[in-house]
Amino acid sequence: METRSVAKLITALLFMLNVFQLSAQKKHLSTPQEVEAEIHSILNAQVLEEGSSLYKLKHKKELEGTYIIDISINDKSQVISVFIVENNGGTTDGQVLLKDVLIDSKFKFKVPKGKRYKVRHTFIF
Repeated sequence: METRSVAKLITALLFMLNVFQLSAQKKHLSTPQEVEAEIHSILNAQVLEEGSSLYKLKHKKELEGTYIIDISINDKSQVISVFIVENNGGTTDGQVLLKDVLIDSKFKFKVPKGKRYKVRHTFIF
């Protein structure tokens, strides 16, 4: 009888570990449209999310203006390049600060191995 209880306990623990592992996995995106939509969603949320680097940049550095930026990510979802396409109403210092924050970013999703994606995003501060 004791052996059955131990077996049930081990089975329950393995099941719980499997559930936790599944919930910790990153979202897998496979099309350029999915990647673009997710990046736009994340960046827009970060501008509004108190405590994020983009929120701090907007409020502490008093960033203003509109910035159109090309962001390239690699297959590990790391930002590998940031190109400022257009800057309307913003300063050059603000542009550099924004670029520095973005280049240090890594997104929490997976993309197919060997793929790179480029997304054009508009920031309005």
